[in-house]
Amino acid sequence: MSDLEQLKTIDERIAEAESLLKFLHEQRREIINRNNLNKNDSNVVVSSFLSTSYR
Repeated sequence: MSDLEQLKTIDERIAEAESLLKFLHEQRREIINRNNLNKNDSNVVVSSFLSTSYR
């Protein structure tokens, strides 16, 4: 596989990953909105989750 073919493959995989990430962010927002997690003390739960899940 040539360097240009490798770059094309990598670009395609990046596009797929970006698409999946967009979908996952939308799903996350849906869950947060459905469960009113963006209000009151629930922010503590979301903040706690974020601080531990992205390490």
